[in-house]
Amino acid sequence: MCQVDTFPERLPAMSALPRLLIHKQTGRYYLNFEGKRHYLGPWEPSHKKPPSETQIKYNLLIGRILGIQETQPEVRLDSIQVSELCSRFMLHIQTEYPNGTAATSWRCVVRHLVELFGDWPAAAIGPAKLGKLQDHLIAKGHTRQGINKICNQVRQVFSWGVRAELLRPEILVGLKTVRAVRRGRAPESRLKEQVPDSTIAKTLPFLSRVLASMVSFQRLTGCRPGE
Repeated sequence: MCQVDTFPERLPAMSALPRLLIHKQTGRYYLNFEGKRHYLGPWEPSHKKPPSETQIKYNLLIGRILGIQETQPEVRLDSIQVSELCSRFMLHIQTEYPNGTAATSWRCVVRHLVELFGDWPAAAIGPAKLGKLQDHLIAKGHTRQGINKICNQVRQVFSWGVRAELLRPEILVGLKTVRAVRRGRAPESRLKEQVPDSTIAKTLPFLSRVLASMVSFQRLTGCRPGE
């Protein structure tokens, strides 16, 4: 995690940095910056500290405020923790895809990593740890296809760490030896079924003219919403 004294010529005083606050009326964490309220996730009164996902969102937002993504401090090879690797990776994603939804998908992936191994050195995450992540996801009821997708995305996080010269290539080689979850160990994803015409007919009267026209067009042509 970047320390305040890393950028003494650019940073305001610590007291001027936006603090993580609690909005009790809506049960959410937030911070104020330039007159705008940024919500960072749900707040649970029983929790003594914010969940890892909220902490990551806070770190990313502070990073953008301070411009850390442009001038991050050097990290000695293999010295980075999983939590910081994930934080830096998310900064990379938000820089590469500023207007897309990629960050939302990747946040779910890094949340699992931080929950299990946030305080671990990233260099210590090998095949056994990735296998433990598989077991964790199976226990939480994830589908086999979803687990295999998450594990592939975890490999991409570490692949980026290798490209950024934060990790040694051998770590990625080890993670690639872990086999995908096989049939029978986790539930299968249900196939998406076609919406019955009767349901569409009942829904159309409740849609605006534009939405109803779009649904009717998709129904006749079979195109996707994005097309």
